[in-house]
Formats: sequence, C-alpha cells, structure tokens
Amino acid sequence: MGLDYVEPAEYFTDSMKKILEGGEKMNVYILRWNPAISSYKMKEHLDIVKHVKKEQYPSNFDWSVYEWEELKPNDMFILLQVGTDNDGVAMVGKFISEAYEDESWRKDGKKYHYADMMIFDAYDLSKEKNMRAENFEKDIFIKWHGGHSGELLKDDISRALIGKLKEANKDSKRWEGTKLDDFMDQEIFL
Repeated sequence: MGLDYVEPAEYFTDSMKKILEGGEKMNVYILRWNPAISSYKMKEHLDIVKHVKKEQYPSNFDWSVYEWEELKPNDMFILLQVGTDNDGVAMVGKFISEAYEDESWRKDGKKYHYADMMIFDAYDLSKEKNMRAENFEKDIFIKWHGGHSGELLKDDISRALIGKLKEANKDSKRWEGTKLDDFMDQEIFL
C-alpha cells in the first residue's frame, strides 16, 4: 500500500467545516485490526504513526466495514489493534466516503464493503500505554480483543469512548493545541 501524505492545513480545514455545517449526527464505528492476519502490517502502521507525529497525514486509506448500511461521510472511526500483547486504540479519524463494495482484502474471491478514511491520529501501542485496552475496558463495554471490523456503536457507548479518548490524550498533552483537539471538542460528539 503506497501512501501519499498531506499537510494538516488542507487535511483538517475542509472536513471540520463540512461537519459543522452539516449538523448531522455522527456515528462512531469500531474497526478491528489484527496485525498477524491483516493485509495492513505493523510496519505500515508504524510508518503512519511516524508521519502523523510530524503532522503529515495519509491521503489514500480505506478499511472494510461490516455494519456498513448506515455509514456516511464524516462518521468517526476508532481502529482497535487486537490479537497482540498491546491491544488498544491504534488510530482515530473519520470516514470520507460512502461504503462501496470491492474485492476482499483476503483475496479469497469474496466481496466486502469498504470506506475511505481520513486519519487524525495513530498510536504505537508498544510505547503509548495510555491508549491500551486495559485503560478503557473497565468503563467501555465493547469487544476489546476481537470481533468483526466495522461495528456501529450505540450513542451512549460512543460518548463514553470519546470522553475516555479525550481524557487519555489530555494526560499526554498529545492533542493540545492541535486541529484534532478542536475537532474532538465540537458539540457534535457530546
């Protein structure tokens, strides 16, 4: 997967404007990623982490979504790393397309539904312990260590998870003063 990267000014400005003008309820989806079996490998993930820390964002990224029927542009995704010693939140962002059908990433002849994504932040869970499942699973009742990718969360779980994400990132000061900090403070998430 060859990724192109863009700077934050062009990355965030239009998307935030569209969300705030649209005023639609934003759905939150849990995507799951097991590096041992996925076509998206840990090496690629760590490359994205490195670029995001420099505020360079991939401009061509997609993921399969199992519960795709209600997915719309500007819905939020939270990618969970599963099947490892460091399970937890590996990435956050939003969808930028409707769901579309395409060949399975497994190359098994099946069709899956995918959506294009805009990544806001990505985490190396071997280093960023505040984003590990153990810090969330006592309060947020979702499948933290397995399950299908593309699970639509209920509103109360979405709000609780977003609150915990903001709290975890506030402690690390990682989002402080960034466009993502502004984005996560919008009323649409409350």
